[in-house]
Amino acid sequence: MKKKIVSTILLMLLLLLTACGGETDTAAQDSAEPEEIESEESSGNAASPDASGTEQSDLITLETAKDGDGNDIAVIIFALTNHDTDDMTYMTNCSETVTQDGQRLEMVPVDCELPEEFTVVNGEEVEYNYSKVLKPGESTDIYLYFRLKDTQTPVTVAIDIPFTEEHFERTFSIS
Repeated sequence: MKKKIVSTILLMLLLLLTACGGETDTAAQDSAEPEEIESEESSGNAASPDASGTEQSDLITLETAKDGDGNDIAVIIFALTNHDTDDMTYMTNCSETVTQDGQRLEMVPVDCELPEEFTVVNGEEVEYNYSKVLKPGESTDIYLYFRLKDTQTPVTVAIDIPFTEEHFERTFSIS
């Protein structure tokens, strides 16, 4: 009898957690045509769907652009949903590793001029929005900017959310 009660409670908890998944809000992109990027491979648990049914590999996109100094940059857009019961920010709850040919890429400095199509989307400023507070169930696109070493070598993006033990990883071929 105790096993049936425990099993029923666990099943209800599982259904409750599944129902709490937020929808990913995908921002419309500017009509400017960035260089085409292909996803080369996914690894980790990136092929399994998240609580909203979205493929985790689809949660990370990468576009290339030039900063104000003419340097090639990778604009990484990560669709983040707060699946926790507490408020969170990307900056305090997540970490990323962006590599090209096994070497970590450096973030574009805050004072660097960035292309407007990657700083304002649908009238909302998204430049360096990784400190935006997300309430439980809320979603947003996080914009991260990294300097590329070249425009030929694939770029691997890995994002970890330690408190939920989520790991997202995707490798992009730049063409």
